[in-house]
Amino acid sequence: MKRPIIISVVCVAAAVLLLLWGFGQTAPEAGGEAERYALVIRDDTGTFLMQLRKGMQAAADEAGVSLSVIGPGDLSASSKYSALMVLAGVDSPRLSEFPTLYIGQTMKDAWCVLHGDSGTGVRLMERALALAPPGQTVLLVDGGNARAAARSGAAEAFAGTHGVQVMDYDTDGFTLPPNCAAAVAASPRATQALAAMKRSGTFDGAVLGVDTGDSRVADLEDGAVTVMALDNPYAMGYLALRKAREGVALTAEQLSAGYSPDPIVVDALLADQQNMYLPENVKQVFPLLQ
Repeated sequence: MKRPIIISVVCVAAAVLLLLWGFGQTAPEAGGEAERYALVIRDDTGTFLMQLRKGMQAAADEAGVSLSVIGPGDLSASSKYSALMVLAGVDSPRLSEFPTLYIGQTMKDAWCVLHGDSGTGVRLMERALALAPPGQTVLLVDGGNARAAARSGAAEAFAGTHGVQVMDYDTDGFTLPPNCAAAVAASPRATQALAAMKRSGTFDGAVLGVDTGDSRVADLEDGAVTVMALDNPYAMGYLALRKAREGVALTAEQLSAGYSPDPIVVDALLADQQNMYLPENVKQVFPLLQ
């Protein structure tokens, strides 16, 4: 009778020791410093930023890491972040103190997540030529801002090799050729001008352009804009956080050699009446509903 009791006691003692050893092994890891990431912005407004944050948070939740949203003035010598993700237009002398990724702007010697504006210009032209022949297609170029200029440049190069007429967008007004069956706009204001012409009946062809803002849904639903390029901030945020976790710090050797990483480019959605209600596109077409 004593032998089984002794064996039982030994087994229980061994189990307790094994549990204690296991806790001892995991304690240092549990007490280690958690991964912390921060999105640095100037202000917290707009649907673009809302969807960008949601994409980042989804990636952070998947990885089990911390995500904060801060202003440039919140950075200090005591700040402890694994990496920063900086939205276009933000500047701070302390950014150089952290591994940093930039969103929506190109920065030399740094990882960047960018809009695919040049590609968007070409893709809009390709869609236009699927709707009308080159001789009946017009491109409205606009250098009003950097993104419009990038779309314009790529689209104009495409137009030059396909026999498409190119016109400059004019805030004082413009007149499309009488035979125009498809017009491509490289900027929001040019797209809005074409949509207004479509509604007034002064143009009855296809309008292809970029996000018209608050009127995007109405413009697509009533056909004022046939095809509209919409940014994908959710994907930009998701990919930014994932890249930040992979590592964005460049080595001294890379910096001294002038190394510049290839940017992560996120293509726009070309929305139309056929795809605007698809579940995978709702975040871009109806950002306030998500």
